[in-house]
Amino acid sequence: MESVSPEVSCQIKGKEYRIAFFPSVSELPEEWVYLASQGSTFVQKPYLTALELAPPTNMNFGYLLFYKDGKAIGLSCLQTTIFQAEDSLNDGSANPSIFAKLGNAIKNWFSKIVKIPVLIGGNILVTGENSYVYSEDDISEREFIDLWKEGLHFAKAELKKRGLNTHGFFLKDFFEPKVPFMSETLGEGFHELSAQPNMVFHVREEWETFEDYLGSMSSKYRTRAKSAYKKGKDLERRVMDEKLIEVFSERIHELYKIVATNAGFNLFILHDDYFLELKRQMGDQYEMVGYFADNQLVGFRTLINSHDDLDAHFVGYDPAFNRQCKLYQCMLYDMIKAAIERKAANLIFARTAMEIKSAAGAEGYNMSFFLKHQNGFINRYTGRIYNYLEPPVEWVARSPFK
Repeated sequence: MESVSPEVSCQIKGKEYRIAFFPSVSELPEEWVYLASQGSTFVQKPYLTALELAPPTNMNFGYLLFYKDGKAIGLSCLQTTIFQAEDSLNDGSANPSIFAKLGNAIKNWFSKIVKIPVLIGGNILVTGENSYVYSEDDISEREFIDLWKEGLHFAKAELKKRGLNTHGFFLKDFFEPKVPFMSETLGEGFHELSAQPNMVFHVREEWETFEDYLGSMSSKYRTRAKSAYKKGKDLERRVMDEKLIEVFSERIHELYKIVATNAGFNLFILHDDYFLELKRQMGDQYEMVGYFADNQLVGFRTLINSHDDLDAHFVGYDPAFNRQCKLYQCMLYDMIKAAIERKAANLIFARTAMEIKSAAGAEGYNMSFFLKHQNGFINRYTGRIYNYLEPPVEWVARSPFK
């Protein structure tokens, strides 16, 4: 017998809407496919299927479709996870001072008591505005945000029926120009917080080749790029098909974890089969390139097509070869080369390593997210808790072009 997804009706500014909740991507109707095609790759079924088949630990999923007069006019991807600060922190310092050790000890003690199950509007694995998609012909954004809020509470109740009780909302990410609007529309109780900027590389129309890109740089940065390539000249690059990813799956995950655990703050660790499932579900829309030294996999980088843009997804590398061969820099330049050759509009480098990405030509765009805890007392200090656990990162923006 075919299951029927739970629904609820609501009124927004005198207009009737219907909200349907789906617990699995396999249950999503055809209306999702059309609406999702207007959003990023990360709200489309191939990616969502891969993520659902190989999810991070403690992550569950939900999906909302919004209807007006029987027509689907919006969608939202949801995740649940348990934010465990103890598992998310890394002091990142090999030789901390006495005061740093004391600070880390206090932070580690505090992190042990911070465990919050949250409902995520969006996707914590990627950077960008992936929380929702809506039809501008059928509803204004302000009305849709009001509808979205209704849907989030409805989804929270539905997930609770399935044994997934969440205590807060985590809505991500929004570019700086939209933040005042989101803050006003979401209303009281939601804390606006900032994360590291989204690093975006804009591909110039006049660049036909990678050499054109190098020619547009000042001599200092052009020399740096050529020096990195020279040090990495013996690295062998292999485009990884499904079979090759499967063969090197364990090593790929090992290299990913080296990078992930060296980050100061992590909300998740990827499933062992995440990269393999991406290839299985997304095919040519997903690319992994492996970097080999003497037939040993020492690094990898990934790209995902999303309309006119390329998203630089996760990377992994051996620190020894990174020092020796400038491996990470080679990866950045290789991705820029791919973006130029494919006539992409933008290469989305996402967060982390802002200064080195800036030196390659990426620009930083501030983004914010919104947090709200259902307990009023805890919610009052939510912003302070987050800022304590992940203080702002200082970095210097570079300008490599003439």
